[in-house]
Amino acid sequence: MAVTEIANESSSFITIIPDGSSDWDSQVSFPNGLRVWSVLFYPSAKDDIICLKDRNDTGPTILKAKDVDGRGILLRLPGNNVFPFLDFSECTFGTPADVRITFHTA
Repeated sequence: MAVTEIANESSSFITIIPDGSSDWDSQVSFPNGLRVWSVLFYPSAKDDIICLKDRNDTGPTILKAKDVDGRGILLRLPGNNVFPFLDFSECTFGTPADVRITFHTA
């Protein structure tokens, strides 16, 4: 399996759905990077943890957050051009296929 990516050409939102084992490298679909203003993290359970790095699993951490109540969180970013990389080894998802991560881009 692979991470499912849903991007709408006429929209500024990109949603990914983890598969439970694969990292997600935005450079594959977005080689020029993304200007990310916010990330909506919809967890599968309380205490799910998301970790996004820049470019690869050894890149600087863009964000790392824990949803303590399982209701979803909005994580604001400065709108810099980045290459989000979902580092699955640093994430904790109760049921990965139920997780939704939506990027609001410019």
